[in-house]
Amino acid sequence: MKQPANFLSYIFHPLFVPIYGLLILMYTSSTPESFLIKDSLFHIDPSIKHILLFLFGIFGVIAPGVSLLLFRYNNTITSLDLEIREERRMPIFMMAVYMAILYGFLLYQVPQGAIPPAVVGIALGAAIGIALTGLLNNYFKISLHMIGMGMLSGAVYSYYLFQVVFPTWVLPLIFMISGIVAMSRLALKAHTYPELISGFLLGFAAQAISVYFYLS
Repeated sequence: MKQPANFLSYIFHPLFVPIYGLLILMYTSSTPESFLIKDSLFHIDPSIKHILLFLFGIFGVIAPGVSLLLFRYNNTITSLDLEIREERRMPIFMMAVYMAILYGFLLYQVPQGAIPPAVVGIALGAAIGIALTGLLNNYFKISLHMIGMGMLSGAVYSYYLFQVVFPTWVLPLIFMISGIVAMSRLALKAHTYPELISGFLLGFAAQAISVYFYLS
């Protein structure tokens, strides 16, 4: 049981989840209720899709990943899994900073109208969710994996609220996978039920509200 749980924990590591979300929304067919291309991630130009994947890969995966390795090399953290709550402060802060930079770049540096508003909302939701995680970490440990799965669920949920046509199987599948990831974290004794549930709800709320704000 431990090996499958570890495998799932790596596959659905919180650093990778934003990329999964973008891939789902950009490559599964949907039609926005506004019928405007800017409100659809599926219909945007392929070159824009590649740019977005590149940006989220840099700020959401590579930069935080390199930072974690440097923290481990400097003994700021004892494990890349961030099992000790007190050691999470600096890595979470850095992740929030990277997401804030990405949000600012999408909002101000990219030509107006080039980036769909949903993507800007996803970046903002990630920054807010991670920042709130850092604040809550001062009081109790919260599941970063479930923060990630909650963000994935919240972003897809709010996005689909503004689509007249979308694959109805996607969101139930994400909820099911979230439950499996939660069970894997329990099997590894990495978290308790409250830590898992609070993580999912926080991530869901941060993304759902941000994406809804940008699409409404």
